[in-house]
Amino acid sequence: MKQIKLQTIIANTEEEAKDKLRDVVAQAVVEDFIPTINVTVEHDADVENPYGERERWEFISFGRRHGNYQHPDEVHNLSKLINEGKAFYLSFYAHGPGTDTWSLQGQGPQCAFDSVDTAGVLLFHDDGSAPLPEDEEELEKLLHSITSDYNGWLQGYYAGYTVECEELSLHESCWGFPVHTDDGQKYLAQQITAALPEGGEYDLNITTEDYLCEEHHIDEAVKARKENASD
Repeated sequence: MKQIKLQTIIANTEEEAKDKLRDVVAQAVVEDFIPTINVTVEHDADVENPYGERERWEFISFGRRHGNYQHPDEVHNLSKLINEGKAFYLSFYAHGPGTDTWSLQGQGPQCAFDSVDTAGVLLFHDDGSAPLPEDEEELEKLLHSITSDYNGWLQGYYAGYTVECEELSLHESCWGFPVHTDDGQKYLAQQITAALPEGGEYDLNITTEDYLCEEHHIDEAVKARKENASD
């Protein structure tokens, strides 16, 4: 992008102003102008519970203070579901705001004062879309992924981005990205990079928090995109 710099004209008469304007235009300096693109990553507080519709997976808490509370005796056929491998007991840990953590029974953070061994249950509702893995390791991997996603939502690990540049008339934004894992942050960085101009020079001004998206993820995604474009 080019930027033309002109001097301020001070004249006493209209004719003098015109003469000076001709001189200024003739001596105008055309310089390269590199725009700055502002990238802002913020917490997305409007994301709904990813398991709130009770379709395939349902989190039930045995704690009266939780909105998804049910007494174990009120969970229909709980013992039968446990024996059939369609329900899984959960442990719970919390030590202050933003630390709520659900895990498979006995596998999460353990503390005599801040954790409960049998605090709830994760129910599987068979909707016919796909059966549960028969392999125990694969099943446990799936359950860990589900509890991790749920914990990420409880702890506020969802983000959105805004990409803005007045000189380029650029304004892009998108929200609802889970960022509780490193892969989640990398994916967000890739989406931010996709919103940037494909060519031309520009500077990036990045505003983010490490818990949402570490800045180096964005830098690496931008670098990878430029390298791919040059191939």
